[in-house]
Amino acid sequence: MSFPVKFTSTLTGAISDLDVLIQGVLVPSPGYKVNLTEDYSDHGELSVKFQISGDNGADFNIAYSCSTAGKDASDPNQPSPIKGTIARNGYLELTLSIDV
Repeated sequence: MSFPVKFTSTLTGAISDLDVLIQGVLVPSPGYKVNLTEDYSDHGELSVKFQISGDNGADFNIAYSCSTAGKDASDPNQPSPIKGTIARNGYLELTLSIDV
């Protein structure tokens, strides 16, 4: 049986651009926010990649939530909220792996 997966995220900070890919597919992120409900549960793992651009040294925060079948899920290695800094080349990739 498959269940819809709800994923939301908000990125704050002094960044210049954000692309978000879920399962390798670019999804809308207006205002650096993602709000998506899709059936990804057949994959077993939800992969969310944030591609963040900004000035070197720019700090950012990502608050996210994920749920499927009424249960909360998160990346055990990167719980929400995530705090980060763009360290070099004005670009940073961050990937979440969430069991769904």
